[in-house]
Amino acid sequence: MESLKPITLVDPGRQYRGIQTRATAKVWCLIDGQVVMLKLNDGSFKIPGGGVKAGETELEALGRELREECGIEQTSIPELMLHLDEFKPDKFDPDTVFHISTNLDCCEASEFAGSQSLDEYETSLGMQPVLCDVGDLSRIFKPTEHDWFRRDLALVQAMLNL
Repeated sequence: MESLKPITLVDPGRQYRGIQTRATAKVWCLIDGQVVMLKLNDGSFKIPGGGVKAGETELEALGRELREECGIEQTSIPELMLHLDEFKPDKFDPDTVFHISTNLDCCEASEFAGSQSLDEYETSLGMQPVLCDVGDLSRIFKPTEHDWFRRDLALVQAMLNL
């Protein structure tokens, strides 16, 4: 596993009241050599994944996110590839640092076997799973307003350089 340079959006000279950490799991899922990505209704792309729930392991979260967001069952045991930390002011409490600790695992699947089970927020984004050629990823990942964009772009760039 490779740890990437942290994304730091907090003022290093400022005193913050505390830190809130959220563990997230992202998945680089391959089907016949293509990578599964989520295409949103604004034309942007996202790596499948999300938060690890209380009492859930990272591997359980990966499987759940693949099923919910993509309708996919993995066919291989995920392999941890990358780790990335992001530190930013919490949007609900700017006196607190929000630390997002993201692991990207790689796995394989054979097909889109089921239907998505999106929550209201994901539905509003119009998340649709798509297969992308690895060589196209640097072209299709363009800057967006989504708060996960910096993390996803760093992860995609690192995967393309492995």
